[in-house]
Amino acid sequence: MSDNVVGLPATGFCPNNESIADWLRNLADQIEHAEAESVDSLTFVIEYSAGYLETDSCGKPTDRARMVGIMAIALNQLITYRAPTGEEG
Repeated sequence: MSDNVVGLPATGFCPNNESIADWLRNLADQIEHAEAESVDSLTFVIEYSAGYLETDSCGKPTDRARMVGIMAIALNQLITYRAPTGEEG
């Protein structure tokens, strides 16, 4: 791999609505599992093929300011992603 290419963390590649729904069901099963860590909320962005985005959240009460803050923190974590070993991803 070139020094200029940065490997990104794995994503849940889903080429169609059905596979996206399956991926979400799997995530729901993981959250629902008895030994799962407690989840306060879930914030997500849906990108439609028509070219627009929609955001939503569920869980504890979340206003727009909190949602923007959560998304900004998540973006920062993605940009500065570090593998669990501490090595950059």
